[in-house]
Amino acid sequence: VRVEGGMLSLRSERDATNRSKFYTGAVTTKGLRAWSTDDGPFRLCVRARLPAGGRGVWPAHWMLPDNGYSDKCLNGGEMDVLEMVNSDGSAW
Repeated sequence: VRVEGGMLSLRSERDATNRSKFYTGAVTTKGLRAWSTDDGPFRLCVRARLPAGGRGVWPAHWMLPDNGYSDKCLNGGEMDVLEMVNSDGSAW
């Protein structure tokens, strides 16, 4: 995780000794900032380069609720912002 040119950059990297393992970064704003539709509408923008043909990877960007865990769908659960569910490079 780093800031480059004023933009946050999260990159995945493959383990050099075990090519089946990948590492990535995360950003935690718990206790610092929270977004809620109670405060009115908000927009979250993500620009991502997704791996086409990447077998075995499932890249996603999502948000968790303030309680820090996801045990319900939309009612206090994670909110998917972007998710690539197959290896053809298309995202939902």
